[in-house]
Amino acid sequence: MPEKGDYYCQKYEDSKSQFSERTQKVLVAIKTCLHEKLQGAVLESCQQADEVFSKSHVDCYLESGFCQVPFLEKIKIFKIGYRMLNNKNIYEAFNAIKYKCLF
Repeated sequence: MPEKGDYYCQKYEDSKSQFSERTQKVLVAIKTCLHEKLQGAVLESCQQADEVFSKSHVDCYLESGFCQVPFLEKIKIFKIGYRMLNNKNIYEAFNAIKYKCLF
């Protein structure tokens, strides 16, 4: 899981110039939140790691102001991470974020 996280973290970092300053701040807040939540997690199995990783995404996106990001920038953010959607838990997490933000 950490390798996957590092890969996507770098993809978002490389793409930050595509976003407004406000959205860049939200992305930094999400990254910081994910780092904090995942760093302290005790993971006893791959399944547990996957579940914690997914739940952390929902919490961090919502807590960091993702719902206030302009619609077209939300689409860009999801496009960067679309490959993660082949994971059932991540797919459900992104759907939860989408519906909680009502976009």
